[in-house]
Amino acid sequence: PKADTDVPLIVLNPDARLQDQISVLLQSKEDLCPSTASGAFGLWTHLCEPRGAATQPSLDAELGRVGDAANVTWTYVDKAHASRLIATCHATTTDPDNGLCKHLYRRDDLIVTIGLDENRLSDLANVRSRVDELLSAWEVKR
Repeated sequence: PKADTDVPLIVLNPDARLQDQISVLLQSKEDLCPSTASGAFGLWTHLCEPRGAATQPSLDAELGRVGDAANVTWTYVDKAHASRLIATCHATTTDPDNGLCKHLYRRDDLIVTIGLDENRLSDLANVRSRVDELLSAWEVKR
């Protein structure tokens, strides 16, 4: 898949089968967050909170899976006992028990979207670390 020329798209494992690839999309917080006033950013509005207020999810916490045959959300309960979103997934016709998921998090003024297979959510902390390492290396080179 190709992204808009203004929105970088990175594939962490381009040699993998398409359904096994992990994609990373980088978008400006300023580009995404104004739409939250209309509710367009939906479940991910916590990413638009002021710096310091937005907490990153604990990927070591026990995750809960909620949903139906077509749509699933993965959440965890934070220290304040609030349910926090980790990923949203959509079932595919080829494997209805293993959806295609997206995980969003904030890195400075960027919203990072990781697209991955539902079976890989258990390794999300490592995937995110790899993304952060690549972004840090890229920032140093700029």
